[in-house]
Amino acid sequence: MSLSSPSRRLCLTGLGLLSLSSLLSACGGSGGDKSTVAQTPSASQLSRIELLAGDTGGDGNVDGNVADAHYFNPGPMVFDASGKLYLSDSGNHTIRVIGRDGKVSTLAGLAGVAGSSDGLANQARFAHPDGIAVDEAGNVYVADRDNHVLRKISPDGMVSTLAGQTGVAGVADGVGAQASLSRPGALLFGPDRRLYLADSEHGLIRTIDLSGRVGTLALNGPIHSPDNGVPFSRHFGAISGMAFDRAGNLYVSDSEYAVVQRISPSGELSLFAGKPQNNAQALRESIDGQGRNAQFIAPARLALDLQGNVLLSDLYSLRKIAPDATVSTLSQATQQMPFLSVQGIAVRPDGEVLLSIANYSVDRIASNGISGLYSRAGGADFKPLSPARVERILRSNNVQITVDFSRPGFGSSRFCLGSDGALYLTDGQGAVHRLDGNGSISTRTMIGEPARNGITQIPHPGAIAQDGAGNIFLSSGYNLYRIAANGMVTQIAGRRDDASLPAHIARLFESVSGLAALPDGTLFAADALLHCIFKITPGGAVSIFAGAPGSRGDSNGQGQAARFKSPQGLALDAAGNLYVADSENYLVRKISPDGQVSTAAGQAGVAGDTDGVSASLGRVSELALNAQGEIYLLEEGKQWLRKIGRNGSLSTVAGSRGKIGNQPGPLPGSLGKTLQGLAVAGDGTVYLGSDRALLALRA
Repeated sequence: MSLSSPSRRLCLTGLGLLSLSSLLSACGGSGGDKSTVAQTPSASQLSRIELLAGDTGGDGNVDGNVADAHYFNPGPMVFDASGKLYLSDSGNHTIRVIGRDGKVSTLAGLAGVAGSSDGLANQARFAHPDGIAVDEAGNVYVADRDNHVLRKISPDGMVSTLAGQTGVAGVADGVGAQASLSRPGALLFGPDRRLYLADSEHGLIRTIDLSGRVGTLALNGPIHSPDNGVPFSRHFGAISGMAFDRAGNLYVSDSEYAVVQRISPSGELSLFAGKPQNNAQALRESIDGQGRNAQFIAPARLALDLQGNVLLSDLYSLRKIAPDATVSTLSQATQQMPFLSVQGIAVRPDGEVLLSIANYSVDRIASNGISGLYSRAGGADFKPLSPARVERILRSNNVQITVDFSRPGFGSSRFCLGSDGALYLTDGQGAVHRLDGNGSISTRTMIGEPARNGITQIPHPGAIAQDGAGNIFLSSGYNLYRIAANGMVTQIAGRRDDASLPAHIARLFESVSGLAALPDGTLFAADALLHCIFKITPGGAVSIFAGAPGSRGDSNGQGQAARFKSPQGLALDAAGNLYVADSENYLVRKISPDGQVSTAAGQAGVAGDTDGVSASLGRVSELALNAQGEIYLLEEGKQWLRKIGRNGSLSTVAGSRGKIGNQPGPLPGSLGKTLQGLAVAGDGTVYLGSDRALLALRA
């Protein structure tokens, strides 16, 4: 089967029980009517993070309760005798453990930091850890894939290198550092208490005893051939998974040859299930059957259940191979349960099956933020276990609108608060959704150009703003559109050098990166590639408000004498001052109504994340102001929300350094990996897009 393309899936959702004040700031971050200032709570009064729409899933590294923990491309996992679950969190370069009490902790490594050093717990470093095993004494063994070594974690948390040479790939046998390993993968203990380790690149199974002595498993058996008669060059193509049964047989999945082979206790190798293939995965079929009559697409991770069945992940599905080699399909991939990226399978003593799921990219379909653990007890469907993904959704005309700010291919997905007291959001296809103060959602109807032949969407939306008359301005690359209150769509500007544009469409832009609108319809637009800010009056007159097209720099000054470097988000205050996210200068700039440019925060050319009066910024991407004139900002690649106070001092409002993953609750909490979309209501509530969720920060 094929998964539906993410581009067909709306990336923003309606708000459950959303209470938006009617005193909202204008789109682009305006502070609203000055009469609301006395009623507006200060930023310091914000106290909690609430989930308004979407779900709390997404990549991350947060420990804690199993339902709240986050992972980044988790890999293989194994239970010890006491019921603890050990997990290689490959994308975080850490080893995690889930206790019997349901608490998740980081056993070794430091999230987000790859390396190779030995040491105690978080002083040690890994590089995409893969296979994992545990012995009776509580020692944990890890196939440290990109370091080409086998690591050992003792019960006191001390990490050491048991076998292999860091950074040296090879197939040499020997003891400790005299041996060499090559991108070690699947790992498990055999009945002889030796470790069995998969070398996928060379099609070898390495054996390692507890003293660090490395050998290569000798195989007796035929090298199989696909139907075209050309024999394979070795016994295994690409070993993806291994598991022992109670009789001591070793089952080995091979994603390159599309088979599962079995090695007897005496070392005899035989084909257990699957038809040997040497064609591309795209040409393969998933067919149930017995033994060689069955077919796999890309057999990967496997484990044995309590009945002795082999559970096998096979790209789009989860397969079961009975002891008599009969293959059946247990589950097919869906958007909610993607089997394309199963990196680990484990079975609890009570029979519950756990899967670790990583992000994937297949046939130009890419996921993001689905990392986590999924479980199935009995015959039920798999469900998210960790994170459990608290979810809030609404429907518009029976269509579910789903938040996912983190999914690639959806454009900027920014949103704004309108003068009518509603929140306006775009999806990846360019439809505009309106969410009112009662929590109901509707989709703005579009007519006219470019809405030809019933098309009601603008592709690849970017920045969005709204004026006091209800006109919505929406960018799409270098194009700029106006969507009138009656739904009429008009292109008002296009590419700077596009000679084919009609005379009534201004030739202005290379890449519209930010928009802000005054109530009278005056529009400001930032161009990240031209490094300047344009101004478009309600009558259509165009001027360069600040900066010089094509000239980069960080100088302040009047209008075109000033310089910017890749300006992004824009925001207006109640006095008409325009604030600019000057991203590659690491600054927030202020432009007065008469065009005088000054620096509001940051140090030109100095990237950082320090708070205080002499603070440093990263690449600022989005801005929004509250009615008190305080500026909230997002920085590219950062997982926190910061604020510039009236005195110019920076502080961190939400999110914590080193912690990634949406966790509603008391501030500062933790936020998702991708923050995108920022607006402030007249009552001081801050709305924030965070991975797969729309969040509200409230007093």
